[in-house]
Amino acid sequence: MTGAIQRGLAGSEGPAQWALSSLVEVLPRKENVAALDGGHDAWGVGTLRIDLRYSEAEHALVNDARERMVEMITHAGLEVTGGGETSRGE
Repeated sequence: MTGAIQRGLAGSEGPAQWALSSLVEVLPRKENVAALDGGHDAWGVGTLRIDLRYSEAEHALVNDARERMVEMITHAGLEVTGGGETSRGE
């Protein structure tokens, strides 16, 4: 989430910018696996295959984190002017 503080910094034009981000834990599940796939990269290092799917629990954690960030921003008297999220790997 991003926004602007209405009062600009000394010597700058326009409002000061701010940003807030959150990281959410991926819960352990037997379906999520990381394993060597038998291949090798250009330096001879074994390559890894990662199979990962997000469950409803992770989606709920993301939604909760978003709600908590909005609460913090609102409590601080700031306004959200933009935002987005990185891919959830779906």
